[in-house]
Order: sequence, then C-alpha cells, then structure tokens
Amino acid sequence: MMVKSSVTGVAPSTTANTYGTSTDVRPHYAYVGIKRLAHVALTSGGTFGAETLTVRIRTRFRDGSANSVTKTFTATGGETALTNAELHDLLTNELIIEYLSVDTQSNIANSTATGGAKYAFENSTIKSEYRD
Repeated sequence: MMVKSSVTGVAPSTTANTYGTSTDVRPHYAYVGIKRLAHVALTSGGTFGAETLTVRIRTRFRDGSANSVTKTFTATGGETALTNAELHDLLTNELIIEYLSVDTQSNIANSTATGGAKYAFENSTIKSEYRD
C-alpha cells in the first residue's frame, strides 16, 4: 500500500545551530515498517530572517541505527526533492525502515523559519496479528 503525505511546521531549537524536536512519520500500526521510499522532498516555510535553515530527514531502523540526508534553505517556500542517490543514502541493505524523522536547525537563535517533508512510501508486510 502506497502512502503519500507531508509534515510541515517543524521548528528549529531556540538555540542557534541546534536541531529542534523531531516530527516522526510512522506507517500504519498494522504494518511492520516502511518497505520502499518512492519520493521525498524537503521543504521550508515560516518567516525567514537573515539565516540558513537546515532540514534533516532520517530513516530509523528496527536495530536502532539511522541514516540521514539534509538540505539547506534561505527563504520560505523552498522545496527540494531528494535525488535517487540521496534516497539510496537513506537505506540500509536488508533492514526495514521503522519510521522517518524530520527535524530542523537554524544558524540564528529564536528563528521563526520552519521545515518539513513531502513523501511517498510503500508499507511493508502486515503484522501477523492483523492478517486474515
């Protein structure tokens, strides 16, 4: 089952150059995890000052490991799709993605800029307790 959605308004920490609280994207509770990433784009929003906002997406795996890709923005309304190579960087051989995590940081304190992600992924197999 392909899932297409987005997260927006992910704020950086009030401290410069520090990632804020992440927003997690999880598959439906009946699925083991995320099998395949079909599309990911990182976005910018909010109000920018004279700053650079870094938006990071991380793939979290069932074994506790993680991979990440970042994009930087200097204005609101930006959207940058990940390349095939960057999508590949988010993966690990033979591991199902448990969830995606999006967070942001700014190079200035008390930023009002925000980031987000648009994504499409395929859920993995259904957990045994939810099968017919």
